[in-house]
Amino acid sequence: MSIASLLGRLGFVLSLLLFFSMDMQAGKSPLFIENKGQWDKQVLFMARCDGYAAWVTQTGITFDYYRPMGNAVSKSKNSPHELLHHKKTQTEHHVIQMTWDKGLPPSDIVRSNQSRTWHNYYYGNDPTQWAEHVALHGEVLLRDVWSGIDIRLYFENNNLRYDFHTAPHAMPQSIVLKFDGADYVHITPSSALELGTHMGKVVHDGLMAFQYIDGKKTIVHGHFKKLSAQRVGINLDEYHHDTPLIIDPYVYQTFLGGSTASPSLTPDDLPFDMVILNNAVLVTGGTQSTNFPTKAGYDNTFNLAKSEAYMTYMQEDGKDIVWSTYLGQNTIATQQNYGSRLFIHNNEIYLVGVGGSASFPTTTGLYDNTNDGVTTPGEGDGFFAKFSAGGGLLFSTFIGGPNGVAYPFGLARANDGDFIISGITPTAKRIPTTINGYLGGNNDFFVMKMTANGANRPWARFLGGAQEDGNQSGGVHITNVAVLSNGNIAFSGGGSYSNSSNRDCYVALLSSDGNSVINSFFVAGSGDDIIHGMALDKDDNIFITGETYSSNFPIPSGGFAPNFTGTGSNGFIIKYSPSLAPLSGTFISATDTKCFDIAIAKTSTEVFISGVTGGPTTFAAFVVKPHAPNLETGIIAKFNNSLNSLLYGSYNTTNDIRNIEVSDAGERFWINGFSHPSMITTPGVYDNTPNGGIDNFISFICIDSAYSPTVYAGTTKNICLGESVEIGKDPIAGNGYLWTPPTGVTNTTASKTFVTPTTKTRYTVVVRNGANCPILDTVTVFVFPKPIVPDSVLPEKCLGSGEIYRLPRNYGPGHIFKWDITGGIINGPDDLQDVNVTWNQVGTGTLTARVTGPGNCTVEGKLTVRVNPAMTVAITEPKDEGVFVCYGKSVQLQSVGSGGTGSASTFTYRWEPATGLNSATIAAPVATPTTTTKYKVTITDTKGCSATDSVFINVGNEMKVSLGNDLIQCFGVEARLVANVLGGDPPYIFEWRENGTTLIQSATTNELKVTPSSNMLYTVMVSDVNNCVIRDTIIISVNPEIKVNVGDDMGICIGEKKTLNPQVAGIGPFSYQWQPTTGLSDATILTPEFTASVSGQTKYTLTVTGKDNCTGKDEIIITVGGAASLTAPTDYTFPSLSGCENEKIEDIEIQNTGTDPIVMSPPTIIGSDFTYLGSDIPLNSIPGGARVKLKIRYAPLNQGNSQATLRLVYNPCNQTKDIILNGSKSGITAPQIPDSVNVGDIVCETMMGSATFTITTTGTDNFTITVNSANGASSPDLITGVTLFSGSTQTFRAQLTAQNTTPNGYFFGYIDITLTPCSIQKRIKITGRRITPPTMTASNPILNFGIVNIGSPTSLMTILTNTGTTPIPLNTNSLANVAGQFSILSTNPVLPAPPQTIDIQPGGRLEVTIGFSATVIGEESDKLEVTSPPPCALYVGVELIGEVIDVNAPSIEALDFAFPISLKIGEIDNGTVTVINNGKGPVTISSAAAVFESNDDAVFSVLPFTPQVLANTNDQMTIPIRFAPQTGTPDGVKLGILKVTGQDQSGADISDECTIKGIVTSTFIPTLALENHNFGTIGINTSKDKDIEVTTNSPTDEIIQSVIPTNGDMGDFAVIGFVPKAVNKNQPLSIKVRFTPQSIGAKQITLTATSASGLQTTSTITGAGASSSAVLVVGNNQGYPGDIVSIPIQLTSANQLAISGAKQFNAQLVMNATVLEPTDPAMRGTISGFDRTINLTLPIQPITSNILGTIECRVMLGTDDTITLQLQNLDAGGAPVGLSAQAGKFTVLGICEAGGKRLFNPYGMPTVTIMPNPPHEGMNIDIHTVETGHHTLRIISSLGETVAVISDGILEHGDYTFSYPTDKLSNGTYRVIVQTPTMQMSTQCVIMK
Repeated sequence: MSIASLLGRLGFVLSLLLFFSMDMQAGKSPLFIENKGQWDKQVLFMARCDGYAAWVTQTGITFDYYRPMGNAVSKSKNSPHELLHHKKTQTEHHVIQMTWDKGLPPSDIVRSNQSRTWHNYYYGNDPTQWAEHVALHGEVLLRDVWSGIDIRLYFENNNLRYDFHTAPHAMPQSIVLKFDGADYVHITPSSALELGTHMGKVVHDGLMAFQYIDGKKTIVHGHFKKLSAQRVGINLDEYHHDTPLIIDPYVYQTFLGGSTASPSLTPDDLPFDMVILNNAVLVTGGTQSTNFPTKAGYDNTFNLAKSEAYMTYMQEDGKDIVWSTYLGQNTIATQQNYGSRLFIHNNEIYLVGVGGSASFPTTTGLYDNTNDGVTTPGEGDGFFAKFSAGGGLLFSTFIGGPNGVAYPFGLARANDGDFIISGITPTAKRIPTTINGYLGGNNDFFVMKMTANGANRPWARFLGGAQEDGNQSGGVHITNVAVLSNGNIAFSGGGSYSNSSNRDCYVALLSSDGNSVINSFFVAGSGDDIIHGMALDKDDNIFITGETYSSNFPIPSGGFAPNFTGTGSNGFIIKYSPSLAPLSGTFISATDTKCFDIAIAKTSTEVFISGVTGGPTTFAAFVVKPHAPNLETGIIAKFNNSLNSLLYGSYNTTNDIRNIEVSDAGERFWINGFSHPSMITTPGVYDNTPNGGIDNFISFICIDSAYSPTVYAGTTKNICLGESVEIGKDPIAGNGYLWTPPTGVTNTTASKTFVTPTTKTRYTVVVRNGANCPILDTVTVFVFPKPIVPDSVLPEKCLGSGEIYRLPRNYGPGHIFKWDITGGIINGPDDLQDVNVTWNQVGTGTLTARVTGPGNCTVEGKLTVRVNPAMTVAITEPKDEGVFVCYGKSVQLQSVGSGGTGSASTFTYRWEPATGLNSATIAAPVATPTTTTKYKVTITDTKGCSATDSVFINVGNEMKVSLGNDLIQCFGVEARLVANVLGGDPPYIFEWRENGTTLIQSATTNELKVTPSSNMLYTVMVSDVNNCVIRDTIIISVNPEIKVNVGDDMGICIGEKKTLNPQVAGIGPFSYQWQPTTGLSDATILTPEFTASVSGQTKYTLTVTGKDNCTGKDEIIITVGGAASLTAPTDYTFPSLSGCENEKIEDIEIQNTGTDPIVMSPPTIIGSDFTYLGSDIPLNSIPGGARVKLKIRYAPLNQGNSQATLRLVYNPCNQTKDIILNGSKSGITAPQIPDSVNVGDIVCETMMGSATFTITTTGTDNFTITVNSANGASSPDLITGVTLFSGSTQTFRAQLTAQNTTPNGYFFGYIDITLTPCSIQKRIKITGRRITPPTMTASNPILNFGIVNIGSPTSLMTILTNTGTTPIPLNTNSLANVAGQFSILSTNPVLPAPPQTIDIQPGGRLEVTIGFSATVIGEESDKLEVTSPPPCALYVGVELIGEVIDVNAPSIEALDFAFPISLKIGEIDNGTVTVINNGKGPVTISSAAAVFESNDDAVFSVLPFTPQVLANTNDQMTIPIRFAPQTGTPDGVKLGILKVTGQDQSGADISDECTIKGIVTSTFIPTLALENHNFGTIGINTSKDKDIEVTTNSPTDEIIQSVIPTNGDMGDFAVIGFVPKAVNKNQPLSIKVRFTPQSIGAKQITLTATSASGLQTTSTITGAGASSSAVLVVGNNQGYPGDIVSIPIQLTSANQLAISGAKQFNAQLVMNATVLEPTDPAMRGTISGFDRTINLTLPIQPITSNILGTIECRVMLGTDDTITLQLQNLDAGGAPVGLSAQAGKFTVLGICEAGGKRLFNPYGMPTVTIMPNPPHEGMNIDIHTVETGHHTLRIISSLGETVAVISDGILEHGDYTFSYPTDKLSNGTYRVIVQTPTMQMSTQCVIMK
């Protein structure tokens, strides 16, 4: 008979029975248990469903499917050890990890339907890691897993369900689920998703999507689609993209491989003890623990059940669980935790049990914190713990003592408040005792005393015999202990072998101090005899109960059933006196009967037992009911105190009743144990559903011992919310009434009463009988809520706005809805739960909802709303969509809002994105985007009405140019300048300038070759195709020319010596080298001695090396010889002169008749009238055998005969030979006119040299002259018409003028004279020497004092070097006075006052020290001018510049701006000038004005802007300007000056100026460009697509008519889907090209694009085909900042790789440098922006696994939570392998967020400061960094040069101080820069010594 049937037969008036498992969810709908640290940190929630556990993480759900691998628990096992160890614990698992592919961790988690139950988890010894009051939820919403897509998790039919909630315009195609661990992923023909496991299949039956359109649910059909082996996506039919969409997979997790309903499933939890706390049940035992699986797939390493100790506290009425507490979770399958015995005192809970986990929780300062049993498989150490009434852990300690292990099963409170604990201890690890030693055997009984606070163990002793005591199958509790009123301790134990070879019962009585065994004995028959329970009555009589297999078991006489009957075991009860004298006993006679627990009513002293039987009893009082064969049956029995009368008994089919508790009077009792699924439960309790296999049950039973009054609650009632109804009826007998719950009850103690519930309520009325046992009846009152919101005022709306108003979603079927509206229209139905409204009238609108629900409850509500005027928005600047700006330049945005409520000053503005804007919340921000950006503005009025507009800004590529470092060049040496350009959009145009003067304009080459003669500043300005301009400068410092003069060629005789004496000018120090060295005393000195030893000619070269390795050279020919052979006539007679003849010129021939060359000095003539004019070949080296013609002129001064001697001196030995010259003259004698006149040296530019000469007329004739002059020669007094008088000598002046073009050295001019009579012609050669003018060069043409703090004077030196060849005379007048704040402090050498001078010799220098007083704030400039006294006008200028600032004063800087695009007349371009606060204190920028070169160039204007406060140093703003060429503006570069004015805090004006540049052009040439592309290597007959861009510079549309392959491997390439389409400079055109190699090898085509207007362009498309292919995959990973993680590179999908011959893969790994930093410095690659690029070489043979390599990285805070790990530029080391890559993902865990934004700096804001500043003798640099990673600390100068690197290495987050001496720095402004892994910090300092 069932317990329900038993109610009438035995007078049971209440039975509350429940099933539960330790996650509190089996049979009930599962709940999400929140992770508060009790599980792996990846876990958010865990839920147990039928046959699997679901672990919800940030990135997906891990499903752990399991089923048992054996039979059910054998209920014949009794002890906690047996129940945990001998149940079939092996289970098999299969783990499938479902991840949101390419999803993100949820931005928010919304929890709902929270349970009233809570859990406590005490895992480990660290209290900070314990989890208390852990909440349980019925539903979880994960926000924004994909953009705009939420995931809702909930339960249905005990299975986990998930929906995808997609916002309007979100992309459901981004929903991709990846299943790791499934044996296969399959889409069935019926569109079901099927996952394979080794245990069977997991099936997702399909999916459905729906929307609410016009208030109606509209189905959207869809199905799963397989994307790859593990990835599944979703396909949907057409739907409304502007309406939310719900995608609902039919995910019932149908697990076909095994069911939890199978009888073979092992139970989750086992009850070992039960007590009553405040009339409610508290149960303890062991439950199977669950751990988060860390890997997917089948894993039999999880196949052993682990257990954790638990306590569960029920509500008194059994309807719910109040709390559950868990202790000692295990990670090792063979170790167990369980609670074995409870004790309640003062509403606090004491518990003993076994802790088998290594980290079982203990509290400090107590008896024993060491688990000495954890090393033994399946074992642990005993613990003693105390808890609050709420399950909170107060203390916990082990009790085994040092190196001891205890298994406690008995717990009692001693009279002094301490506790007595009993149990068993093993021989190998027996506990230390204080009273006696170990008795023997494998186990021994023990009894110990523990103080109530767990801190001490006053005593401990062993009990039993010499053999094993306490065999683990010896009883439910194995040992029991109780304390008598006199303090003595009663002990009983089972499973002892000390008495016989069978297990026997052992009973003992101890003194209160444990020292004395007052009485002890074995209770035994011939078979196994086992004690299970023990109890005391109010008189301290001791009762034991158990089971016996001995037919001769000794039962005291006088009991109810004195004889053993049946087979197997009989139960027994024995009563002893307080001294253990036997009083009475009885058998419970039936087959296989066991008595497990015993309880005695305190007042009635009646004895209650619980147990199990294998067959019906023979007792008449037992209700006999047939039960299933081979199933044990639970029994309950009640005896009188003498055990001679059975008051009643019962059994229930297949229940195993383990524990029993009884009330003081005995009128009610509680039982607990295991049940079979057929057990019947009562309605309304916690759980009515079996969990399959063995369940844990609790029953509460009340016994009618007087009379049974009747009670009637009434019939079911239906009311509307707020109404009342009467329930109950007039009383009939009974001892009072009580209605529960009291909610809404008018009188809770009346037999009938009115109730006003607010929700459906089941009311129970209880009347008690004479034994105070309750009789109850129930009635349910259904309450139908009023389903409408009360009258309310809704938030204001905007005209034309639409809104869906929703009533609460708790209405079921049968509700009727009706909507009415004024001031608007209803879109669609007006009889649905939702209504779609558009407000179309300004003013007040009203929406009325009328709802009729079940029970015909009708209510009405009015919603009123204020409708405000609508807004309109327009972006007025820039006017053109797609305006272009150069990288780093700005554009003014201007938005205008109209309509709405309020004005422009009250509107709010929101620009998106905010990136690149100086403010995202003003009407007219300045945009400085770094990439092409579409900006959208939303303007909202004061009522919240808003509208939007957008504009597209095209941004050019960033461009950089570098000329490299400054150069030092030697005079006359050519320098090659190369402008290296990165970025921008080629082709580039280069403009080169020298000291500001344009050298080359519009050049297409990036090179310039120059040979500067002095220091020069070169500038290159680079503009790309978009006219974006950048510049760089380089200074070439030129050393003066090194001049070398070794003198004239010379000859020398053999054996002679001669010292060479060259002259050198330039800047030393000098070094010398002669080549060759033959005959020289020292070839490395300036003046070596030459010794002639071998005849012949040799050319010697002297190379002089000076400053900066500059060189100069000169040569000399030295001829060495002996006697020479020269043939010449002895005399020579000239033909006679007559008449007007004045001269004869004849050639006299001589010959070198020897073989050696002859060196001859210029011939000399001894005598007059003859002149040597020259020779036909050089005389310095007359070859052997050569003939020489000597040209001689005969010009006698007088008539008559003439004779002279021509002397020849030749050879180094100075041999001579004379030739006698003879001549005669008759007739006219010409005047004596000189052949040449030397005017000497001419030094200064354009000056004249002069000298006097005479003409003597010796004859008797007068002559008149005609004069012509040339080449700068002249004579002021020898002019045409002058008469030369006979017999006179006249003096004249010759002049020779040097021009700018006259070269250095000797030069000449001519004065040609014609004499009359005879027309005698005479040429006078006027010679002079042009000497280079004095030159002086300054060491630096610009002396820049930089920025100097006011009141801190400083000085700089310039060095003036004489770079010429003549001395320069100087005195004090040579240095012009400098003005303002500059002054000449000193010169070295000191210059004298005029008229005295001091010569600065060639190569010498003058040092001039200039002071800068720094007394007036502002920029200062002047020029130091150096001149020399007459006659030469030497001039050297040195620019002096400096700026005086107040480091504590405000100042601003306006930056130059160049418009990037050249404009035609009538075109307009807008730009922005950046203004920076570079001072201290706030500055208000109030105005700006443009100043122009001339009125014609007035093409620039300043646009309106809002004054702005720049509060801090380095704050900046932009000022909008416009470039608008007007009619008549000529082409070319236009320059303007922008003056920006602001005010400091005192109101004083602060200003700065900058240059504005624009270009006007009247012509434009449109062009096309087509992108090149390399497809790389792919497998043959496979395809790869690429979008190739066609671009143009044309602002108007060009129609691309065709794009076709024109030559090459055209069968391997194809243009896909091309149609003619327009392209312009703002809108490129993408052309899809497909590469499908048909064979192995390289492929190439020319792709040609042609426009309708005839423009054409080509590009080259390449690729390669391979028969082998492979895919390289970057593995995913995650970690917390500071973790060291590994990034694997895997090889997948390898196809015929072996035949390719590939030995390695080469690739580049690209990732965010701020998130991951390789620990190996060699692997850190290069960084550009945020991207780190690492070059990888991955060997592939032999392939032992699919892991090619790993990169170990440190995780950093970074700029993003999830980054992509991308492989690029793949090749197989030249082998023909088609390669592709699959990117990985890395997620940074533990990142806090606020408002959707990351909190990057959990350690505060990073800072860098300098103390003191300005520094004096040194400075301390303080850094606060919030990151861990590579940091660099350096100091840079105002020119951007790094002058010091102070630190370069890894720093942890925290504070650091670095000291640096300032004596290494010269005066000036410096910036200290700290580069962290993700950011750069800097601060400024000024050095003033």
